Amino acid sequence: MELVDSQGRPLRLGREIGRGGEGKVYELLDHPNRVAKVYEAPPSAEKVEKLVAMARSPSASLLTLAAWPLDTIWKSGGAASGLVMPRIVDHKPAHFLYSPKSRQIEFPQASWPFLVHTARNIAAAFQTVHDHGHVVGDVNHGNLLVSSQATVTLIDCDSFQISANGRLYPCEVGISTHTPPELQGMSFRGVTRTSNHDSFGLAVLLFQILFMGRHPFSGRFIGGKDLTLEEAIRECRFAYGPRAGERGMQPPPNTLPLEAVSEPLVLLFERAFSAQSAHQGRPPARDWIEPLSRLSERLQPCSANPSHAYLQDLSDCPWCELEGRSGVRFFGVVIGRARPAQPVDVAALWAAIEAVPRPAPAPQLPVLRMWTPQTTPEIRQRAVKRTQRWIGAVGASSSATLLLVAWLASSGADWLVATVFRSSGADWLVTAVFLVLPMLLGYRIGSTPPPALVRELEQGIRSAEAALDAARYRWKQLASEQRFDQALLELDRVKTALGDLPGLRARRLEELVRTRRERELLRFLDGYRIADGRITGIGPGLAAQLLSAGIETAADVNYNRICGQVSGFGPVRAQALVDWRTELERRFRFDPNRELSPADFAALDTEMAAEQARLAAALRAGPDQLRQITAEIQSARDALHPEIELAQQRLVQARHELRLL
Repeated sequence: MELVDSQGRPLRLGREIGRGGEGKVYELLDHPNRVAKVYEAPPSAEKVEKLVAMARSPSASLLTLAAWPLDTIWKSGGAASGLVMPRIVDHKPAHFLYSPKSRQIEFPQASWPFLVHTARNIAAAFQTVHDHGHVVGDVNHGNLLVSSQATVTLIDCDSFQISANGRLYPCEVGISTHTPPELQGMSFRGVTRTSNHDSFGLAVLLFQILFMGRHPFSGRFIGGKDLTLEEAIRECRFAYGPRAGERGMQPPPNTLPLEAVSEPLVLLFERAFSAQSAHQGRPPARDWIEPLSRLSERLQPCSANPSHAYLQDLSDCPWCELEGRSGVRFFGVVIGRARPAQPVDVAALWAAIEAVPRPAPAPQLPVLRMWTPQTTPEIRQRAVKRTQRWIGAVGASSSATLLLVAWLASSGADWLVATVFRSSGADWLVTAVFLVLPMLLGYRIGSTPPPALVRELEQGIRSAEAALDAARYRWKQLASEQRFDQALLELDRVKTALGDLPGLRARRLEELVRTRRERELLRFLDGYRIADGRITGIGPGLAAQLLSAGIETAADVNYNRICGQVSGFGPVRAQALVDWRTELERRFRFDPNRELSPADFAALDTEMAAEQARLAAALRAGPDQLRQITAEIQSARDALHPEIELAQQRLVQARHELRLL
């Protein structure tokens, strides 16, 4: 092709270095710091006017963060054909950074602080575009590049919505995964974009950067139907945060909790994705800059894994928990470079642990017989009333007996009266029955306390016994020096594991050799991202759903893992992914004579270094842990000893009261 710039000067194209939906990008042989984007089809007159306006108004601030058009390209016959723009080097697409597997290959040194800093720079880039009166419009991870220094560059600037010369040049393209709810499903032709629309796409990008590529609207819908990502966006079903349940959503498994990014950022995400955001306004780009900067300042390194960093407000490292639960290593694997563990003076650490004195034996607990119950005025009054009751009952019973005998005598039963009042002879037993039995019966009737009172006293005894048993159990659990001994035993296991690290490394190395073919196959499959696979029926929205479930490459494809577990995927789509993976597997060739990959050694040494750091941190914390346990044991003894004494006194007293009554 014979191409010239706007001044008619010839442009010599070099090799093709990229291509997209509109055209191809070439080197410019006479301008090594610039490239030429040549359209496949001639641009419209409006598009040409837009490019001319952009090329005439580049600002220094825009040129530092965007591949802004510098000139237009024309065919020698006079038709517009493309544009000249800065050449971006040492930058890679943003999805290589936020996707865990891609990050370990493309950004092996990137830690979470790096991601936070990158997110801050993305917000600043959007704010610069908005300050110039423009709108990105087609916000997506494909038009954002990131360098190894966390600097960002926006590309495809010719698709931006541009305000120039009193005219608005629209953006008529977009991707559903980053389109706000109010524009979902609409044609962008004739739509005027606003910075509030950009703010939605920006919030999605920031969320993906901070949350390992998870999409904020990709989760499990608990409303009884299969919800697509676009439907979730349209219905404002943000899948994270304390109010996710109110929106009928649950986040996908093994995800960073929302509060891990600090409360100010949580509030910004909630505002950006709320149902009211289309009318009340989403957080503009400038509102994200300061909270992200503060988050960077408030990150602390993990004591167990040097590759982890987390918010100071959290009690534990969330990355350690996530990696342990999911089996996915998010940070710390440096491909091609071994990371040997540093020596640890185990003897010195153990000497510090042994220097902590063991708690004194627990004192003997008092026994029940040591306590003398007291007869309270209330109990004494109840006892007197009881005596009065049985005396009255005996008297009443005896009087009734005498009256009965007198009545019988008056009725002519002389034989019965004579028998009752004999003092000797064979009928003495009959006499005793008539005289003593009434008194015993009266005593029994009068001395029996009311049933309700008995139940009350018995319940008091049971409550006192339960309280004493509970206090004794806590004494055994909290006040015994066995807690100290158990902690010391666990630290001894840690010391043993630390000393066995060389043996563990040797066993893991043997496993690497034994499973080399399987790992090389997985590494081969990891080179094929689902989002780039052009798989029939799998668009950007479904690819984002898969990534949010931790399914990023062909190596992650598993029918049972996908079908019925990832929203939007049934048997047909799941099988399509399996067929795609199977086809890729046929291309794999294993060389049994090839040595282990440097990446395998790097991953192994990094794993060993992280394990050593975790074990060494546990030993370093050992003395403080043991002293803390000793203090807790003494505190428990001081609190529980009087509690047990009081519980015993109450039990003895309760039994005494029941016995008296």
